[in-house]
Amino acid sequence: MNTIHSLCDEWGNNTFQRQDKNISSTWQNVYDKKTNISTLKLTLEIKEDTKKLMICEFHQERAYPLNVIRELLKKAGFFFTLYRHLTFHPADEGDLRIMGVARK
Repeated sequence: MNTIHSLCDEWGNNTFQRQDKNISSTWQNVYDKKTNISTLKLTLEIKEDTKKLMICEFHQERAYPLNVIRELLKKAGFFFTLYRHLTFHPADEGDLRIMGVARK
């Protein structure tokens, strides 16, 4: 999952553009610090031969402090470990993404 740091500081209230072969994308982000919700408007322009397809998506994602995630997992009866994304290093609030392993 994305962290507060990722949604607030990296995505923030910014617009990014990417070009990948035949796909152009625009990522417009808005972050609400009161709710920790990031709203993303993603616009894709896909070109195939003489055809052009436009796709527009809206995504909302809420980030939680790690202590809240830990408390909720514990309350639900899980034994768990949180890691920095794609590593086995312990998760930290400064990470962009985290992953977890939980079991009962």
